[in-house]
Amino acid sequence: MDPTSSGPGRSASSGPGRSTTRRPEPVTPRLSAGLVALAWVTQFLVGTDLFVVAPLLPDIAASLHVAPARTGLLITAFSLAYVVASPFAGRLSDRHDRARILSAALVLFSLANVATALAPSFGLLLATRVVAGVAAAATGPTVYALVSTRAQATARAQVLAVVGSGLLTALWVGAPAGAVLSRHAGWQAAFVILAAGTCVLAVPPRLRLAVGPNRDRRADGRCRQCPGRRHTGARRTAGRG
Repeated sequence: MDPTSSGPGRSASSGPGRSTTRRPEPVTPRLSAGLVALAWVTQFLVGTDLFVVAPLLPDIAASLHVAPARTGLLITAFSLAYVVASPFAGRLSDRHDRARILSAALVLFSLANVATALAPSFGLLLATRVVAGVAAAATGPTVYALVSTRAQATARAQVLAVVGSGLLTALWVGAPAGAVLSRHAGWQAAFVILAAGTCVLAVPPRLRLAVGPNRDRRADGRCRQCPGRRHTGARRTAGRG
């Protein structure tokens, strides 16, 4: 029996001019605490943008001279835009580079908040909240997908729970802080700060959550792109015979 034709860690090849290659162990992408923190902050800012509107409604109504009850449409517009856009944004994230999708969504989210702060009328303000809702819809699924891809299988649920807590922390920290800021600097200041924060997160060097485009996973779940390392199932080398 040809010793090169079988056996663990050997390719099924034989004959002169052929060499065998040992398959490397699968490499699991690593997720650092810093990247988890960035994902948490992203969810915190998006959650704050949603929850901070409620305590600001009286100030917004007075500023734009509309009935306080009517300003509740701002929350409805954001929420409906988020619900409708989320499935489409998730599909887009699955088909393209998630890091780029997240960066673009954060830029759009930042611009929408700037427009919210500068809106001269209630109609335009309502439109900016729709845009913000669409942008937020693209951040949530993408952040969770990126973190899940990088997290170790034995800690995936724990990491996702930590990232998800950023959204709920915004309810009891972000929203009250925005209300206090509104009393001292006007309701527009809250959206300007949110815009600045998301703009910083959108800077490409900070977005290192993705292994690469979503083609990084084959149908069998193996990673196609592991920078600096050989992939599982590496090509067998064959010399000229």
